[in-house]
Amino acid sequence: MKKLLMAGLTVLLLARVVYADQLQCNPKETAEKVAAMLKPGLLLIDYCYLCDDSMRLVRIEQASAVADCQYEVKVVGTQLASTRESFQQGKGVEHTSWEFDSRPFSKQIDLAYAYVEVAPNRFHWLGGVLGLKASVNVATLKLPAQVSEKVGQRDLFKVEQGFRPMPEQPAASWVRAVWEYYYQGQGGGPVLVELVPCLEVDEKAGSPTRYECLQPAAGTLGVGAKVSAWTSWLVPENDQIDSIMVQYLHNGVVRTTRDLKLSGKGWRYRTYTSAVLNKAGRWGIVVLNGTQELGRVGLEVR
Repeated sequence: MKKLLMAGLTVLLLARVVYADQLQCNPKETAEKVAAMLKPGLLLIDYCYLCDDSMRLVRIEQASAVADCQYEVKVVGTQLASTRESFQQGKGVEHTSWEFDSRPFSKQIDLAYAYVEVAPNRFHWLGGVLGLKASVNVATLKLPAQVSEKVGQRDLFKVEQGFRPMPEQPAASWVRAVWEYYYQGQGGGPVLVELVPCLEVDEKAGSPTRYECLQPAAGTLGVGAKVSAWTSWLVPENDQIDSIMVQYLHNGVVRTTRDLKLSGKGWRYRTYTSAVLNKAGRWGIVVLNGTQELGRVGLEVR
């Protein structure tokens, strides 16, 4: 008889709206690199929030890139367990019933609705781990303790060194606007392109990903986590800007302020500055140019 496990499945981070088939079709290079990272023995949760479908926990045996709708990532393995309930948008997933029901698994996955284990019993949506762009409702999942313990020891998912998803070709008008601002926009101020709360920045000399954020912060963090405010900017050529501040807020109160100096030395200027989130509660990272807010992100610490 199948052993039924009743436990809570915790949703650690909610985002906005989900759209179907966001990362099903990919350039060949991207699909091949993702398939190479889905190594045998890794765990994957197959979960489409929009679909009338159950969650499935899978142990990967093989992954490959197949020519279909550009290129798709096909996963073959063994389904270890699944939820009895199915979920649609708007229904809660905080209490679920899992049962172990070993059976073959074969599917061409959408990278927006596949979750890989990036830390012990913390599954993040695959496209987000790889830096791909999509909108998801559920970013991070945690298995019930009984399920995680029964599966036992396993390897964690790691992004291959130097992975770069194939970017979308920009419109000519966008490129022209950036050229004009970079070369002729002196005095117009910096453009904040990205603000990422980051747990690990590559500081290794000679690394192809030096100064990149290797591990974005996601889900709920533990008290004492060191988080960097990683930013990228477009600064007009030769401009020097010293009016930028990064503030760390705890429950709406400013706890730490860091000054940034930006320089128009190239197309993409990157910075990172860190703080320790030493109290439980809601934290925020805010980037200001004088009194003007340029960007904000939130983090939950428990």
